[in-house]
Amino acid sequence: AFLLIYMILASVFESLVTPVVLMFSIPLAALGSLIALIITNNSLLNANTLTGFLILLGVVVNNGIILIDYTNILRKRGYRTHRALMMAGVARLRPIMITAATTVIALLPLAMGEAEFVSVIGASFAITVIGGLSLSTLLTLVFIPTFYIGLENAIAWIQSLDWKNKTLQMTFLALSVFVIFNNIDKFIWKLDRKRVV
Repeated sequence: AFLLIYMILASVFESLVTPVVLMFSIPLAALGSLIALIITNNSLLNANTLTGFLILLGVVVNNGIILIDYTNILRKRGYRTHRALMMAGVARLRPIMITAATTVIALLPLAMGEAEFVSVIGASFAITVIGGLSLSTLLTLVFIPTFYIGLENAIAWIQSLDWKNKTLQMTFLALSVFVIFNNIDKFIWKLDRKRVV
């Protein structure tokens, strides 16, 4: 699901960087779903919850798409990045809130219902979508513009470096990833061992 969403976003925005910004709303949605499931005392790992999360993956990126797409339109019209992000946030706040609110309200009967169909579909499905969509909608309006401008500034800074610094930094990054990847199992094993003792 992650890969398919990334591929679609990369083809639509014709960029490999912009989808990374938009995919940042997925961890926010996962956090909201987790909190909602814990509060309502529902199982985290059942078919209904996982189905709800799969649907949530496709829904939560919509808010970021609306925001970033309008930001890109404003930048093409000549606005600076900061100004375009602020204007897009103000202009697209209402549509984003309305689409999220209608989805949440439509799922409330399923989340709170006790009828026979609720046991088949599962209230955890609705709770997963409601929790994830609610939190990600609120946080997307803050984190997506911040991440967008931060990533753009980081890329501009990297492009301004000479080739020696770029090579040194890429080597350091690759070495760091290699060391972390090779030692993560040992670290987790030590943590588990301390818990047992």
